[in-house]
Amino acid sequence: MRKQIGSWIVEISKENKLGEGGMGEVYLATHSKLETPAAIKFLPSALANDSNFSKRFTEEAKTQARLKHPNIALIMDCVEENEQLFLVIEYLEGGTIADIIDKAKSPIEQTKALKWIKQVLSALNYAHQKGVIHRDIKSTNIMLDQHGNAKVLDFGIALEMNDIRLTKTGVSVGTPHYMSPEQIRRPKDIDHRTDVYSTAIVLYELLTGKVPFDGDSDFDVKFAQVQEPPPSLRNINPFIAQELEEIIIKGLAKDPSQRYSGCGEFLQVVENYQKVELVKSIKSSPVAIASSDLQKIMDKIDLSTDFGKFEHNYQVTEINKQPLVQQSIKLEPQPIKPNSIVKLNLPLASNNVNSQNEDLSLPNDVKWEFVHIKAGEFNMGSNNIEDEKPLHRVKISKEYELGKYVVTQKQWIAVMNRNTSHFVGSTLPVEQVSWENAQEFISKLNIMSNKYLYSLPTEAEWEYAARAGTEGNDISNLDEIAWYKTNSENKTHEVGSKKVNAWGLYDMQGNVYEWCKDNYHVSYYRTRPSLDIDPEGPASGTYRVRRGGCWLYESAYCSLSHRSHNWPNEQVWYVGFRLLRRPKQG
Repeated sequence: MRKQIGSWIVEISKENKLGEGGMGEVYLATHSKLETPAAIKFLPSALANDSNFSKRFTEEAKTQARLKHPNIALIMDCVEENEQLFLVIEYLEGGTIADIIDKAKSPIEQTKALKWIKQVLSALNYAHQKGVIHRDIKSTNIMLDQHGNAKVLDFGIALEMNDIRLTKTGVSVGTPHYMSPEQIRRPKDIDHRTDVYSTAIVLYELLTGKVPFDGDSDFDVKFAQVQEPPPSLRNINPFIAQELEEIIIKGLAKDPSQRYSGCGEFLQVVENYQKVELVKSIKSSPVAIASSDLQKIMDKIDLSTDFGKFEHNYQVTEINKQPLVQQSIKLEPQPIKPNSIVKLNLPLASNNVNSQNEDLSLPNDVKWEFVHIKAGEFNMGSNNIEDEKPLHRVKISKEYELGKYVVTQKQWIAVMNRNTSHFVGSTLPVEQVSWENAQEFISKLNIMSNKYLYSLPTEAEWEYAARAGTEGNDISNLDEIAWYKTNSENKTHEVGSKKVNAWGLYDMQGNVYEWCKDNYHVSYYRTRPSLDIDPEGPASGTYRVRRGGCWLYESAYCSLSHRSHNWPNEQVWYVGFRLLRRPKQG
């Protein structure tokens, strides 16, 4: 149904509907003369005659119209026709934060998440200074514009700090998954710190892909908001630094007095955290940086800030502005210097690559290519990162064959008759497969094969082959060998499309993380002997190891010693696997 509302033309149809909520339905509209797009919001017909809802709708228009901030959606017009109110809002084509999280099906990259949350905090701090509390901050009330900037909308239940008429009954308003404890228990007594709490939940959701409190009913969710501590973010997303987790947990304090004093302080703490992390990355970078480039980086940091007074007692020593130097040294038996790039005297992998299907009952066009890896020794881990310590000697006593490529979707479908991948393509790596899914795939291969026993590589077997006779964490030529955040265009790529490593293996760094056989433990390396022979990881553990970095993350995660982990049943769009095989005995 085509309808003109004031100067705006709107098609009332399912296809043209942008969204809906408790305070109205939203449709895409076009100005009749200027042909500019906008979003038109109006009360559903069932609520149009309800004086309370009409009043709240009018209050939203008045409140949001007087808030002029680059991160608050602009109110363009308010129209009344046939005793029905219509609110015209700027059209934001980037979708809601909730849409983005749902589409990703995994945590949002941290830089983006913090950018958006800082913009939200800036908008809310401004609103609070104008005497307005939002009271319904959630991922569906934050949208992105065409430039990827976040904007807060839907001030339908906003509270004027000097006017409590709309909450004098004591009825709590808001969305249970994002409501602060005081918003549930004492709705008449809330202040601006309720927005601090809700924003912390959105940040939690961005970085983990899920809200901290959930349940089968609104009562269950509200009970959890009031009584239960938030689950650890790092148990869901191990890439989150402890300092960042602490920042979010403080925002989720049950007692408002234990949170940040307001969104302005919350914003400052997040910005300070990012500055400290930038300084750390510069000081610890293994890549040579020219003094002129380093100076440009340093100029972007406000060094006048007293880092020692940051929240969570961040400490930063004087920054050395001399260029960082990457050393290249010849490996001696002891000691081994961290971050050095050296050549080891290790046996070269055989050039024998087997591309036959063996006795597997699979279509002829489904090829399996393996590289023969001879036995040998190498130095595993590093002395830089907690779960990589210490650098230690490992012996691989048995030769093996390792997949030349990670398992592709074509291979996966041939065995499993289904495709779980987010990015679809026969020559793309299969992803969104859990460790348990990989084991199911391997079990099927072992039933088919009379000649080979297939498995995931152990962590040691993976790192030995990935290093291919080198030691250190050289990521200076990463663009040539790996798909990672800087060059991936936010997607996986055809296997083998980057440069091969010295032993004939592709994509050992980047594209997708690769499951390893081992259980994960942060201090496993510390328990090992001085010469560790064929280590297979801890005997038990909650998580499984994944290695190699991926298209979604920065270069540091592609270092050859980098370790990460997930739950064995977890499926994410940046994790796949590579096969190892040895001849069956007897």
